[in-house]
Amino acid sequence: MQPDIDRLVLLHLATLCGEPVEALDLDMPMAAFDLDSFDAVELSLAIEKAHAIEIDPEVFLGHGQSLGSLLDMLRSFRFRGERGQ
Repeated sequence: MQPDIDRLVLLHLATLCGEPVEALDLDMPMAAFDLDSFDAVELSLAIEKAHAIEIDPEVFLGHGQSLGSLLDMLRSFRFRGERGQ
């Protein structure tokens, strides 16, 4: 079972891409999702509302990380209670 934060991010990205969640590959680079700044802010606010974690929207805009590494990072913030930057 996936942590709630994973489900939230995967569902959001799947909705943006018009694909089922199962079609998303964790090795896929975040840049492949072609998120714009509005998408990134929207996802950041959804995470903040659901999990009380402040995430800089910039982390969703690629920068060479994969979807899997992004989810790992978000989980680590959740468990340490840190602010994501």
